[in-house]
Amino acid sequence: MKRVLPLFIYVLLSITAFSHTPDTTRHSKVSLSTEFEHFFRDNEFSAEKISGYTLPGFYFRPRVVWKVEKRVRLEAGLHWLHYWGATSYPERISFTAFPEMGEGARPSHVLPWMQARVDVLPQLSFVFGSLENKDGHRLPRPLYDPELLYAADPEAGIQMLLDFKYFDADIWMDWKEFIFRGSETQERFIFGFSGKTDLLQDKLVNLSIPVNVLAQHTGGEMLAQELDPITVFNFAGGVELTYNGRVRLKAGCNLMGFVHNGNAALPFRQGWGLYPHIGMDFKGLAFDIAYWHGDDFVPLLGSPHFSSISVNTPGLVFDPMDMLVVNASYQMRQFRYTTLTFDALSYIYFPYSGDRPGYTKVERGAAASFSFGFNLKINPLQPLQRKKSLKKAISMPNF
Repeated sequence: MKRVLPLFIYVLLSITAFSHTPDTTRHSKVSLSTEFEHFFRDNEFSAEKISGYTLPGFYFRPRVVWKVEKRVRLEAGLHWLHYWGATSYPERISFTAFPEMGEGARPSHVLPWMQARVDVLPQLSFVFGSLENKDGHRLPRPLYDPELLYAADPEAGIQMLLDFKYFDADIWMDWKEFIFRGSETQERFIFGFSGKTDLLQDKLVNLSIPVNVLAQHTGGEMLAQELDPITVFNFAGGVELTYNGRVRLKAGCNLMGFVHNGNAALPFRQGWGLYPHIGMDFKGLAFDIAYWHGDDFVPLLGSPHFSSISVNTPGLVFDPMDMLVVNASYQMRQFRYTTLTFDALSYIYFPYSGDRPGYTKVERGAAASFSFGFNLKINPLQPLQRKKSLKKAISMPNF
């Protein structure tokens, strides 16, 4: 990997250098997309539910995009995640709480990025390999922690995208763990559905019904020993009202659920949560506030703050909990390919309690956890010009 990575980056940079003059005609079918994001996030969390941690680093995702024909596109590249100061990484990084190192650590975390997309219809697309996920599949925060977009492995599997006038949906299967015959571990994948139906669609007002489903299945038939399959579900439904004026306003409420097939090692079989929220966006300045009531709820991809089980203290299960979630951000939009974002987030707990076997009942007063971060994202798309003479292109590079 130490030799392959520099060589790969050198080839990509060489292609860019030799084709600095963009060919913007309709005959240009190959381009270089370089997605680069520096991030710094400081999570000052109360240790009762989840310990705090800091994420300083970057991810680099260079890829060659080949538009084979009008409705078929291929992408090939890599995804390189690096935390400043880290010398080794777990085999996989896919978490809603910071992972333990464990065995099989490696000095860097580089994964292939391979995607094929076919637009069967203007309203229907299929994606194979590395999946499209730039906005957390539009899942509400209790179901998907936005931090995963730059602190977890990219999703990979198969995806179907629907985009009709009054209905759109994102349906995907993210294959987390593949097994061979005789494996000691089980295969694992996540199925997701995120759909939205518009009841009212106007230039200023939009009323919609979002429906979300997440299912994580752990199983397999070629194992070295017989293990019970485990299936865990998160689902949500609600209503959202959006006002698209000079100041964009949004309000909604989601009712969420949790259930599993009985084989998961959890102290409860099912639970639920309520998530009303309101927010605004004006010239890059965004602010939103939400209320959370959760009872026996465990998020698959959401922040552990919404979970009824402590990540930090083994065996600690919380009684029904209430909290406020306050988020503010500012995004600088004066650049063409660059986005600079500042954001701050706070989880404000109402007095809560919980139980842990062998210990006295946990009783705590109001508390607050907060985090803040900075993100610098650069995403240019550089068309690659077709040269009539390779010799001429090589002899006259313009850096």
